[in-house]
Amino acid sequence: MAQLSKSAFLSKWNSLFADNSTRAISEEDLRDFRQDIADSFLSGLDDVYKGYLATAAGTNTYTSTASPAITAYAAGQKFYVLFTNANTGAATLNLNSVGALSIVKNGGEALAAGDIAAGQVLHLMYDGAQLQVIGNTNVIDGGTL
Repeated sequence: MAQLSKSAFLSKWNSLFADNSTRAISEEDLRDFRQDIADSFLSGLDDVYKGYLATAAGTNTYTSTASPAITAYAAGQKFYVLFTNANTGAATLNLNSVGALSIVKNGGEALAAGDIAAGQVLHLMYDGAQLQVIGNTNVIDGGTL
């Protein structure tokens, strides 16, 4: 599923509707066009919201397996991580044994004790060097991702 570029969208739009007074639009063409728009929209949502899901074990030195699995970190990757234990200071996370990365807040500040609560889900983004906290949720009771 790929996003339609603006030019591809306009080209499809014009081929269907630019001169609709001289020809009828087939149901098949219209259905295909609607599907292209839906696929493009969903692809765009994936680009914005899709992340990897993980449940982290440990305290301060967290480990986890991301799903879908990763084999390397790439700048811009986003992870939704359920932490089973609260942190007591600066923290790291090692996903899929790729390597431990510092978890930071406010653009690079180390976490303080209690910044991660047991049962809390954090939205993290790999910035090319560390995992930035970009969002969090309320504490949940032993839920899973």
